[in-house]
Order: sequence, then structure tokens, then C-alpha cells
Amino acid sequence: MLRILRWLESALLLGGGVLLALWALAALHQHLLAAWDRAAFERLPAPPPAALHVSHEPRERAPDTWREPMVDTTRWSAGRIAKYFATLEAPDAFAAERLALLEIPAIDLSVVVLDGTDEWTLNRGVGRIAGTVRPGRAGNAGIAGHRDGFFRGLEHVREGDLVRIVRPGAARPRLFRIAWLRVVQPDEVWVLDDTEEASLTLVTCHPFYWVGNAPERYIVRAVAADADEPASERAGRDARG
Repeated sequence: MLRILRWLESALLLGGGVLLALWALAALHQHLLAAWDRAAFERLPAPPPAALHVSHEPRERAPDTWREPMVDTTRWSAGRIAKYFATLEAPDAFAAERLALLEIPAIDLSVVVLDGTDEWTLNRGVGRIAGTVRPGRAGNAGIAGHRDGFFRGLEHVREGDLVRIVRPGAARPRLFRIAWLRVVQPDEVWVLDDTEEASLTLVTCHPFYWVGNAPERYIVRAVAADADEPASERAGRDARG
């Protein structure tokens, strides 16, 4: 009996060691794939100047506060770059309503917010999630974007960073501050629940560098902070009208 128990103990230890080794190999494999993916982005050649910075005027006339941003694609995946430029070939064919410009100075992000989250829209900009309010209004505005495109830089934002929402026809932008960052599962839709104050919930996939469909969601919550605007910036903005 003692011999059998020792044999079982040895078998269990061996099996545990094999399972641990398999887990370590799987983790290493995923790490190497992620590293390869990141290195692939680093090796991408810079697009020619005409392709790197593209500016298109909005179809409707708007005040000076409305300018469709120049797009820097240097950190994007090759596939996302191709899909973005494909949307520019026929900009009016599937164009969604332009709701605002979303700006995060800390990561040099300036992107048009379109209405909806269909494939064309998220290749062209970022999109308001159905069922949430329009950006800048009271309540929670959910805005989705691709992790390998416009929302690539969200991995570098920090709590307290400034977010601006510039709406067509508005005399001045609405200011927000990032309140918290969180990684959630795709079914944790509570992050889109309405709020009493004006807030923004930016949603993208996570991890940022992942081969295939990323399993999690990265959430950036910003809350209205117009009173935090520096006096110098507010004076300059008012002088511009």
C-alpha cells in the first residue's frame, strides 16, 4: 500500500510539473506573439507625407472651432491604415453624422466623433455607442474606437488628463478630466450606464497589442471639468470667439 501511495504521489507531482510547464510555455508563446506584434508596428515604414497627415473639411459649414483633424497613422497597424484610407475614397457613401471633435492633448489625439459604431464609421473615426447621449451633453456619452487605430494612444493616458469636446456650432469646447481607467470584460456594460453629470466613457479593446480578437475592454472615464480650465487658456479662447 505504501508503495502505491508513493507511486501516486510521484505521478501527481509529475503531472503537476507537466501542467506548470505547459502553462509557462503558453504564457511565453503569448508574450512572444505580443512582442512580435509590437515589433511589427515599430518596423512599419513611415507613410509618405501626403498619406501621413490628411485633412478633409466637413461637408457642412461650421464655425472656427470646428476643424476636422489631421490624422497621424504612424502607430497604427498596417491593416487599420489601409481601412482608414479606404474610407476616404468615397467619404459620402456611408458617412455618419459628425457629432464632435474629441481631443486629448496629452497623447496628441484629435479625432472626429461620428454617430454609430459600424465598420465604416470606426475605420473613419470613433463612434458614439447607441443608447448613450451625444458628447458634451448631460449624461454618459459612450465612444468606441479601435485599439490599433485612433484609440491606440489610450494606453498612455493618465487620471487627470484633459479631454476636450468641440461640437459643431458651439462657441467653445467642453472640458473633461479623466477620472479613472479600468479593464473590464465585454459583458460589463454597466460602464455605459447613464450619469447625472456630463461624462465620457471611451471604450477600446484590450490588451492593446494582441494577436486576433482581444478578450477585454479598456475603459477611460472622464467627467465634466469646465471650471478647471486655466485662466490663460480661457482668455485666449474667448479672444478667438
